[in-house]
Amino acid sequence: MTKTRITMRAEKAVRQLTVAEKYDRRKPVDWSDAALKPVHAERARLKGRELLAAPTELVGSTKTELVAAEDLDEPQSQERLQLRETLNNPDVIGIDASEQRAEVATRASSRMRSDRDRGREG
Repeated sequence: MTKTRITMRAEKAVRQLTVAEKYDRRKPVDWSDAALKPVHAERARLKGRELLAAPTELVGSTKTELVAAEDLDEPQSQERLQLRETLNNPDVIGIDASEQRAEVATRASSRMRSDRDRGREG
């Protein structure tokens, strides 16, 4: 699967947040490291959050993804609740996941049509 810009952005965000976490956990090696480590951690954290924010213009809404309604009598799975939260409050990771779901659904739909068409021929 080809990486989209949103996938690469999500990966960069995760890397930056991981770097910040490493700075936070690592013990300083000397006095200058003790002074600069929090600065580097905060810069990485801010960059990660900036990259994680959803683009200003998105196409689609919670109505364009298929999620069972909340008012059904069945209990809500954790996955369904998380998907709904992602749709209501998008970030680049959620957008990337949505794009990947759409790609998989498109491939599955094409394969089903192809199999159905072959069945008609035979």
